[in-house]
Amino acid sequence: MTFAPLSTGEPSRVGRLRAYGNAICVPVAALFLESILAERAVKAALAPTMEAAE
Repeated sequence: MTFAPLSTGEPSRVGRLRAYGNAICVPVAALFLESILAERAVKAALAPTMEAAE
C-alpha cells in the first residue's frame, strides 16, 4: 500500500484537498518555511568546511 492521499483515483480525494487547504495556518506555515530556509543557509555555509574535512 502506498501513501498518496491526493493522487487521482483515491477515495474522498476532493474532500481531503478541501480539508488540507483549510488547514493551513499562515503564521505556522511562515515559521515552518523560515526554519527550512535557515537550515538550508546553515548547510550551504558549512558545505565548504565539510568538503575540506573529507
